[in-house]
Amino acid sequence: MKLGRRLAAAASLVRPGIPVCDVGTDHGLLACFLAQKGISPLIVASDIAEKPLDAARNLIASLGLEGQVRTVLSDGLRDIPPDLAGEICILGMGGELIAEILQECPYAKEEKRHFILQPMTRANYLRKFLCEQGFSIEREIPVEEGVHVYTVMSVVYTGEKYIPSALFQTVGRIPESNFPDRETYLRRELIRIERICDGKCRSGQPYPEEEALAESLRELLK
Repeated sequence: MKLGRRLAAAASLVRPGIPVCDVGTDHGLLACFLAQKGISPLIVASDIAEKPLDAARNLIASLGLEGQVRTVLSDGLRDIPPDLAGEICILGMGGELIAEILQECPYAKEEKRHFILQPMTRANYLRKFLCEQGFSIEREIPVEEGVHVYTVMSVVYTGEKYIPSALFQTVGRIPESNFPDRETYLRRELIRIERICDGKCRSGQPYPEEEALAESLRELLK
């Protein structure tokens, strides 16, 4: 079984030998991959809707993985017992929704938990939320897939809260990455910030913070 680059990056961050919960599992691809490779002894594939869970169940059955992968209908982590969620994967959702799931989970702020997070949008919002809530972003993997470039984050709770800089909110630990899509991610963010600058310039609004951020991104790309 082969994963796309985004899911493969997430799988590479999962610590072996620990129960995994794949929140918003969709078709169960990641959950089944982790089971097939023997990375986790037990994987919970959860989703908020029955239709994707049915697709996941079909895949699990076709691969003979019923003893390793369980399916659970759950809104985020609400119906997931803590002992089944040492590694928590939340992939393919907006950054605001990921933040909401973490905010509502009573055991999220336990230091033994490890999160693999992949926001489809608003990664900057998610980074700010994590830092302000005491979560530490240990590592980020930039991944280009199709016409998009994403970040896959490895996150733990430390209790150390702070307000991150505008640059960290924008690119996090991507500058520290040695992955091939590092430059692509940084360039996409630079283009996004430059468009904001252009829009504010045309409307006569000041944009010193955005221009400073753009200059910082240019420096990273040198």
